[in-house]
Amino acid sequence: MFVTDRMSGFAESTSTDVRISGGFRIEISPQELIVTKTGSSAVSTLVLLAVLALGALLSDSSLVYSAIVVSAVLIGWYLSGVDHNLRCTRERLEVLDVFQIRAPKTRTYPCSDVKQIAFSAVSFSKYGSINGLAFEACGKRVKMLYGLKSVEAKIILDELERLGFDVFHDVAMPMMIEMEQSRRKSWIGRWFS
Repeated sequence: MFVTDRMSGFAESTSTDVRISGGFRIEISPQELIVTKTGSSAVSTLVLLAVLALGALLSDSSLVYSAIVVSAVLIGWYLSGVDHNLRCTRERLEVLDVFQIRAPKTRTYPCSDVKQIAFSAVSFSKYGSINGLAFEACGKRVKMLYGLKSVEAKIILDELERLGFDVFHDVAMPMMIEMEQSRRKSWIGRWFS
């Protein structure tokens, strides 16, 4: 797509490269980067439909009440999650916390305040670390994009650096990318990616 600047009469390219990979949608344009997590709304809709179908299939009222209570607890647990989306320009970086139940919350940081954006562990589970991006801003450690894989992290970090942000380059990143790509090519990786 081309947009004509009325002052100069020259056409300026405003093309946007959209990549959907590893559960994230990455939109790259000359002046902006937008990263959003994909799939969570579809999963919550499927969970809700499964609960309704289960309730309709059960004929015994005690089983129906038990199924409704268990399903409500599971849906409540699932919907309490938060997605951390990213939008940045050359001037600022915005982390948009999208809650499944509440209104979204935006945290904005000027480019000069953001230090050492890196791909790292942002949380831990009983199965190991959960990776994402983390950086320092205003004396606080900010974590975002939980569940990010190395392949997508490299794309995002390169674009953040292009936009002028301070990015930390991990020397192990090429090895992590190779391992992730190998995992995705395996038959098990195709089911869980």
